[in-house]
Amino acid sequence: MACIICGSDSESIKFIYSDTEFYECTKCKLVRTLPFPQLGEIREHYKNKFEKGNYSTIHSSMDMYIYLYRTYIDLIKNYSGALSGKKILDVGCFTGDFLDLALKENAETYGIELQEDAAQISNKKHYGRILNCQFNDAAFDKTFDIVTLFGLIEHVTTPEILLENISSWMKSESLLIIQTPNAGSFWSSILGKFWPPYAPVEHIHYFSAKNIKQFLEKYNYTVLKVKPHIKKLSIEYVYTMFQNFGPEFYILLKPFYWVLPKFLKKLKLPFYGGEMLIVAKKN
Repeated sequence: MACIICGSDSESIKFIYSDTEFYECTKCKLVRTLPFPQLGEIREHYKNKFEKGNYSTIHSSMDMYIYLYRTYIDLIKNYSGALSGKKILDVGCFTGDFLDLALKENAETYGIELQEDAAQISNKKHYGRILNCQFNDAAFDKTFDIVTLFGLIEHVTTPEILLENISSWMKSESLLIIQTPNAGSFWSSILGKFWPPYAPVEHIHYFSAKNIKQFLEKYNYTVLKVKPHIKKLSIEYVYTMFQNFGPEFYILLKPFYWVLPKFLKKLKLPFYGGEMLIVAKKN
């Protein structure tokens, strides 16, 4: 199976984790799980996660996530200027909370969301502008000034088709903002297969800062910035997320967590788990 970045047919098994085989391209170091999960398995996974998994945790911790989404707004404005009147598409928009902030900036907001319950919540706030479908089933009669992929590209089985579709929805010089795990990060190297983002069925493709630049350039984007993504999160939130990403750490830390005073659990600190932010523009 040819690499989607460099076209090489040479890849080797990197490790087996959670009964899943992870393969690495010997040339560009793209990591992916094979075989890919089927659509039915993916839909069932996200339905369960929304009800009682990490998406439920995100939804219940939205006050903290709003702060994170504001940092995204600030990042976009640094490169695009004021958002008033600009069309923004958030692919994988979840319950539309990032789009809520963009709407307050007088942007014209649109979204795509696969998870039905989340899409319904988002559509109540951005009526008629949220598509509940896979990205490759989406169609628009307009082009966008800004497209965002926050924690999305690692989830899809065909990132190459994702970029092709996005490109057809963008104007020349439009911005593309991506947030995704960095498989070339310090934490990935140190923790190996126990690095929390290695989480099938949730994540399928794992890029590094180097090869995602190659990937974007292949599809006619210029990368303006790649930087580590440091988030300000509560200890309570990080610990809870370990149930879904890095369950070994959840078990290991459990005795220490439960003796922490409540105020410390609520304490928000800068966390870096090996993720990155990419800013690119369409040529």
